[in-house]
Amino acid sequence: MRVYRRLETTVKDSLRGWGLRRGRRRRPRPCRRTQRGLRLLAAALAVVVAGCAADRAAEVTYQELFRLSVGPLEDQVQIGPGYEQAGIRFSLTGGQFHVANAPVRKVMRFSSRGDLLLLLYDPRLNPKPVGLAEAGPDTVSTRLARRRALGVLGRVAADSQGTMYVQERLAPDGWQTEDEVTRSHVVRRFERAGADRGYLGREGVSGTPFGFVHRLVVTARDELFVVTRDTVAWQVYWFDAEGLLRFRRRLEVADFTDGPEAVEIASVIADPRGPPHLLVEAVMQPDGGSDIWRVSGDGPPSRAFAAPRSRSAPFRLIGSADSRLFFVSYAVVDDGSNRAPLTITDLDGRPLAQVELSLQDPALQFSELQVAVDGVLYGARLGPEHVDFFWWRTDLLMQRR
Repeated sequence: MRVYRRLETTVKDSLRGWGLRRGRRRRPRPCRRTQRGLRLLAAALAVVVAGCAADRAAEVTYQELFRLSVGPLEDQVQIGPGYEQAGIRFSLTGGQFHVANAPVRKVMRFSSRGDLLLLLYDPRLNPKPVGLAEAGPDTVSTRLARRRALGVLGRVAADSQGTMYVQERLAPDGWQTEDEVTRSHVVRRFERAGADRGYLGREGVSGTPFGFVHRLVVTARDELFVVTRDTVAWQVYWFDAEGLLRFRRRLEVADFTDGPEAVEIASVIADPRGPPHLLVEAVMQPDGGSDIWRVSGDGPPSRAFAAPRSRSAPFRLIGSADSRLFFVSYAVVDDGSNRAPLTITDLDGRPLAQVELSLQDPALQFSELQVAVDGVLYGARLGPEHVDFFWWRTDLLMQRR
């Protein structure tokens, strides 16, 4: 009997070691090598799925807002010859478009639905407006017109309080020539209702003329950022909301290369951190790639990072908003869907969003795309008989991050 019980105990221990008890069979466990293999397979599948999702970037929808037809009326425009000389300059602030129309010397403010809210017009080239109230001391209206003799107009910008800044070329007797460079432009200031507040020059209020104005932007702090260029160098002027000059810097192409390659400056933008910080895009020749350089005060420029690149075309820096940089590729996605890549990075070049812009017209002039201070990407498309204004709500991408 003792031998039998000892044998029974031995058999039970053996069965328990094999995962069996009283005829029941336990599900066998995979060995450690099998478990490790399954985990590696799952990780590989996750990488493949993520890569497929990255290949198809999210799409931001093009939204057409309003159209201005060609004609002499107050809510129409005149288009000059050629695209760059067409005489249509515009900016977006707080959902309102400001449009400078050089051929007939008038400045307009529109809502995003195309309602004309303010008109500054030269009566020598424009008929008296019909649907607007002429501004006066006792005028109370949300739609105003104001007569004003204007010179040849260029770029336009506005701040959050409605103050408008308009580039104007002076008559020849106001031009100044220095170091073989002729300077002939000032920046006119107009209050929200269109009243004249004088002009800004290189030194500030009533200063000497600027050279050719390449960029005219109002920052999130309502500061005015003016970039001019000539055959010799670029000049940057940074004014506060009262028109006082806060920062001035001269930029030469030779400062933005540390090697034998030929470069050219493509863009200069205000660093969102404020003066005296700048960001400069220098394009390398002949491959077209570009680097972003930082400029701080009077110190030497420093290379910050390489701009994003695609397989078919380089990206270009078109603006900044809320410590984010916007890069758009000139290459339209070649699959018949009319999409163009957009990359948003932080100030160190780290990608924050990579999306594709749906396009109404694949031949869109990207040189006229701009970024508002709130992060909206917008532009205008010129046709033979009209101008269409549109945007992409890229600001929503920033809110989700």
